[in-house]
Amino acid sequence: MFSRRTSWDISATPLAEAVARRTAEGRPLLDLTEANPTRVGLGFSPAALREALADPRAARYEPNPLGLAGAREAIARYYAERGHAVVPERVVV
Repeated sequence: MFSRRTSWDISATPLAEAVARRTAEGRPLLDLTEANPTRVGLGFSPAALREALADPRAARYEPNPLGLAGAREAIARYYAERGHAVVPERVVV
């Protein structure tokens, strides 16, 4: 809730209303605005998650504005396998 001093219009937007309507109807919805991966139905293996979190590298936070180097390398390999010359340094994730 916002402060009453702002007097902003906080009514639902047409998009928010459409999302609520579709959700209430039980219709499928691909919500690209959801930022919480636990609420989008992604399956995961609890054992694999425990294993990943046990790796000491998981405790380091080293953000890269272009995305993880490993992910960019995998994307470059994917395209290379399909005949496209893509270098990881030019991939943004």
